Amino acid sequence: MKKEYKLICLIITAIVFTSTFSCCVSRGTSTITTETQIKNPTPETPTSTLEEPTPHTGVPYILPATTYNTETVDRNNNIYVSLENFGKGRASNVVIVISDGYYQNFTLESVDPSIRVEGNRFYVGNIEAGEKFILNIYLKAKKSGVYTGTLSFTYDGIETSGKIKDLTTRVP
Repeated sequence: MKKEYKLICLIITAIVFTSTFSCCVSRGTSTITTETQIKNPTPETPTSTLEEPTPHTGVPYILPATTYNTETVDRNNNIYVSLENFGKGRASNVVIVISDGYYQNFTLESVDPSIRVEGNRFYVGNIEAGEKFILNIYLKAKKSGVYTGTLSFTYDGIETSGKIKDLTTRVP
């Protein structure tokens, strides 16, 4: 969080400096004064050494949505997860996690789209600013019962995982 705060402060400072400097140049004034006279002065146009931020730099802001089966038919369970990045930066190394207590009662049938899966972790990859990622997870219950757990996500730059939803599924 400290790195993101410092980056945001640096960007704001750069924008304020650039705006102030360009305003002075457009009015024909200078912010630099000297006391000595220079013979044969050569006009120089001041240049800014700060670059404008690119459109996709900044902090990612992921909003999740999900639906899932609260009761299975023929022990089939579908979990639909949507992650949309409303921020100005890339969310990198995004991973969706189903808690062990819930996931161990099911076997993975398929994932759409096809992504890397290791145990209860679904590796999405990067979600660019303004991009939406949709994942369908198809599970098959091992036996009857009521199973509870959580669905969450994580990505580089956040210290804790973001909880998407509590899961409770009844398997007749």
